[in-house]
Amino acid sequence: ICTFNPEAYLDMKDEIAATVFFITRLVKKHNVLTKQQMEKFASKLMAAMFEMYKSHWYPDKPSKGQAFRCIRINQFNPRDPLLERACLESNVDFSSLGLPKEMTIWVDPFDVFPAQGIWGSVCLSFVLAGRVLGPCLLRCLSPLAQLFPPCIKLYFCREGKNVI
Repeated sequence: ICTFNPEAYLDMKDEIAATVFFITRLVKKHNVLTKQQMEKFASKLMAAMFEMYKSHWYPDKPSKGQAFRCIRINQFNPRDPLLERACLESNVDFSSLGLPKEMTIWVDPFDVFPAQGIWGSVCLSFVLAGRVLGPCLLRCLSPLAQLFPPCIKLYFCREGKNVI
């Protein structure tokens, strides 16, 4: 039985686009892939995310399926399967991505929450096509914040006070 919901596809396109944008910005900083390799990798990553998340996207219950949609790299899981799939399909060596050894990206309805290492995390609350996507709290400022363009608003929260 196919559980694909075309409305879910439309609902998750902004979050997936933000995630792919974030990852490709990390990869570009490493400066190893050509523009063509980068575009092919980004395209394959986006397609893989849509395919994987299409039956695990619940806008009415954003935390449902959260672990399934998490992109995770750490010492126990040095290659996230979704990123590895995009690499294989785009003929890119995973190690040439230059991603951090410790990284988590939560991809949820209305929120994309990247965190790096144990030192900090940054959450993005973004406005795309007039749609405000989710609240954002920040526990500690991270260098990852520098990767977002001005059109994506970052809200930093320290001791309960929002700082834009």
